[in-house]
Amino acid sequence: METMITYNMNKDDLIQAMNEIRETEIESKIYNKFYNVIVGTNVVAEIHNVSERTVLNYVNDGLIECEPRTGKKYFFRLSHVLKIDFVQLKKQLRRKIA
Repeated sequence: METMITYNMNKDDLIQAMNEIRETEIESKIYNKFYNVIVGTNVVAEIHNVSERTVLNYVNDGLIECEPRTGKKYFFRLSHVLKIDFVQLKKQLRRKIA
């Protein structure tokens, strides 16, 4: 017998869940589930509550890894996006500039 569990989440619930996932020892198992999910810049920005321009700037500065692309759009693996810490990226960017 197969059981399906469905979660209804708003943006705040998703952010809280992401924070909880980051803090657990099973994060690699969770992240692996999202490895094949590809998202755009807008999703990365919404999940992390930053602008799309910020995401693009961090990609251009080499602080965020994106998938190889053809054309002008950037795409990201959701498993990687969930691991991004924009507070740490901001600190890295400041050190890089200084």
